[in-house]
Amino acid sequence: MDAVMTQGATLCNVEALSHEELKEHVHGLQKQSMQMSVHLHNLSVIVHQQAETMELMVNAHERGDKGAIETKLQQLSDWRKARMKPAVQH
Repeated sequence: MDAVMTQGATLCNVEALSHEELKEHVHGLQKQSMQMSVHLHNLSVIVHQQAETMELMVNAHERGDKGAIETKLQQLSDWRKARMKPAVQH
């Protein structure tokens, strides 16, 4: 699994900035906010999909449907292989 790095917010002394510098900072913050909103949406979609997958697998387990579990695991494996290097070489 890859490491996750998160950049925190930076602060500045707004009292020491000119009007133009403040405008530049506001524009930068608006851009950063939009990027973070898109990223948050993408993460929310992934979490929702993973929760659905887990529910399907638990339901299949409770029904004793090993074929459905194997199929879902294969789909997850194929999804991962299509997007990144597999963590485990077969």
